[in-house]
Amino acid sequence: MAPRLAQGQAGVYTVAAQLLLRGINPCFPAVDCGADILTDWGTRVQVKCSHRRPSIWGGTYHFALSSGITVYTGVNGYKKNPLRERGSRTYSNECDFFALWGIEDNRFWIVPAALLDGKTAAIMVGSDCPWLRLDMAAIRGDSESGMSQRAIADKYNISQKSVLRVLHGKIIKVNVETGFSKVLLSYENRWELILAEENLLSEGEANLEVSAMAGEV
Repeated sequence: MAPRLAQGQAGVYTVAAQLLLRGINPCFPAVDCGADILTDWGTRVQVKCSHRRPSIWGGTYHFALSSGITVYTGVNGYKKNPLRERGSRTYSNECDFFALWGIEDNRFWIVPAALLDGKTAAIMVGSDCPWLRLDMAAIRGDSESGMSQRAIADKYNISQKSVLRVLHGKIIKVNVETGFSKVLLSYENRWELILAEENLLSEGEANLEVSAMAGEV
């Protein structure tokens, strides 16, 4: 088995085990059309996993999504759909959640698919990335109050060069780019989102059954 395929299947079964521990029965579709796992009530989960890449901030996990959908043909094998531009894939049409698994630290992020629509990758950083915890307004306030740049750097555990970039307005672009990473990181271990979806679907099924019985009467 190819290592990439083995890693992908390991991710699927790892997420399935986590669902079982939470009382959710995972089912595996015969054909992957955008969801690796289907639950009894129909919640669709796409699984992605990644090894940690070394960095000075505790490592990063890079989860490749997709640049387009594959079209299978009987003549040429398979090819990418030319109508799907890179980064235009609407994942929420195919699944409800992405379950992202960081292998080395056994970390999970349960991200609503709609949040990743149009994206080609999701990058999770380590727990000590200064760009994600940087409070530019607070740094400017400390500077205006007379605190030295070295003292500010020590206070926020960043370099003096980073302090200078904040004070000179040269870090705004970096802060905007990391804003989405902050959003993604907030979905760590959010298994309750899948549980809530399951409850919603089961309640809808029960209401349909009651309506059907009332119609028969």
